[in-house]
Amino acid sequence: MDRGVDLRGPSTEVPSNGASGKAGAGSHPPFHDFLRARLLSGRESAALEAAHRKLARTLSERLSALLRTRTGCELVEVAQRPYFEFIRSLSSPTHLHLVYCLPQRAAFVLEMSTAILFPALERLLGGKGDSFSVPARPLTRIEQGLARTLVEAILSALKETWGGGDLRLDIAETEHNPLLMQVVGPSEPSIVLAFEIALGARAGRLHVCLPLRSFEPLVSRLAFEGTGGDAAESTPEERGKILRRLAESEVRVTAELPPVPIALADLMALRPGDVIDTRMHRDAELVLAVEGRPRFRARAAARQGRRAAKITDATAD
Repeated sequence: MDRGVDLRGPSTEVPSNGASGKAGAGSHPPFHDFLRARLLSGRESAALEAAHRKLARTLSERLSALLRTRTGCELVEVAQRPYFEFIRSLSSPTHLHLVYCLPQRAAFVLEMSTAILFPALERLLGGKGDSFSVPARPLTRIEQGLARTLVEAILSALKETWGGGDLRLDIAETEHNPLLMQVVGPSEPSIVLAFEIALGARAGRLHVCLPLRSFEPLVSRLAFEGTGGDAAESTPEERGKILRRLAESEVRVTAELPPVPIALADLMALRPGDVIDTRMHRDAELVLAVEGRPRFRARAAARQGRRAAKITDATAD
């Protein structure tokens, strides 16, 4: 091969074998970025986003209590990118933790920007946390101990988001230079979760970088469990299409009297022709159940010589 091919954009070169290289008028060869290949399905991406939006709300509550002031947290991005691209995007100095997810021993990186970390430390020390100057230096040992309190609160919420149980999140290393935090190979595909934390007038980013190969089981489990509380709702057109397909389906509807107690001896003595006294008025309400689930209240009625139930309320206990 006598020349390289740039895979970052569509080529307009004519192939050297003399072929026109055109699949049709105005068409281009398909573009695929091997460094930034999309490795998550749409369902997995939606599950990740939904789960960690809930995490952001939990962090907002817990950090507000810890710092004794209103603290906002919002998930702003769920991205797939090579590990080196994430590391190069961070400023230096910053505050990074290498965290192990046990018992799987899967490692990931948690980074907290000094733009929000120093105001948070000031709050922990009794200050107001509204200083407009942020020191351009690494944390001292005392500050690292205070920062660990914040990080452990974040990891506690993260553990709950990921399922809890026997899961443990242990801090292994702390670093201020991103280039020294080499957890996986530079081109290893990773999932980067970016959160925006607001503390008064100050704001900064919190990043969680998950090497995809190690955390693929977690992503698959979140997608399977379907944490769809924050997932995008279906459109009216989609709901209409589903309802039209289900319109001809048959469901079982039953009318039930409220339950009444009966002695076990009387129950065992029941025979065909026996009458059970329910001690209820003939106009007592019935419960209409659809496929065994109570949905309506009704009263006994008759229609064209047949027994019927007249709905009186659209809700039932």
